[in-house]
Amino acid sequence: MTQRAPIISEADLAVGVKQTVQAAPSFIALPLVSITMMIGMMEALAAPPLNGRADLPMLAEKLQLELDDLFPLGESLELLGLAELEDGDILLTNEGVHFVLSDLEERKAIMSHALLHHVPLVKMICTVLDERPSHSTNADRFRDALEEAMSPDYARQTLQTVVGWARFAELFDFDEEGDRFYLEEAISE
Repeated sequence: MTQRAPIISEADLAVGVKQTVQAAPSFIALPLVSITMMIGMMEALAAPPLNGRADLPMLAEKLQLELDDLFPLGESLELLGLAELEDGDILLTNEGVHFVLSDLEERKAIMSHALLHHVPLVKMICTVLDERPSHSTNADRFRDALEEAMSPDYARQTLQTVVGWARFAELFDFDEEGDRFYLEEAISE
């Protein structure tokens, strides 16, 4: 009771207001793209003669994919900061090249970092799991949050994609039967 209240400037108040407004994550629908498809595309893109840059139609032909199947892969890699789409070309970023040249454990670490920094839903799930003593939470809360921003079908697809990506990065896992996210180490304790 004898301590003075901290002095708060008008600048601090303005920053506090901005932080409150920015606290709500923005969700985007994620295509159903597997990690193995993304890795395959990055490895093909990194190999000679492409050396990290390719025309999308040529890459689609090389990978024996339709161009419409290639776009979600490229957009997912761009979202994660591993590639950039530019004037009909796709090019690996420095982080994408690092990923391709890395061993499995380093790839998992790179993907973990990318997911936590570029996919707000992943960060939200990890935060909730870390805060819970059980390191487990029902998926409904995240599905509901997604359905406020997109259709139920896109919400389901986005959750499925996030689960696959997070499993590879060993951030968390998902129990389909129980419809719950959980941390792997919580089970082994």
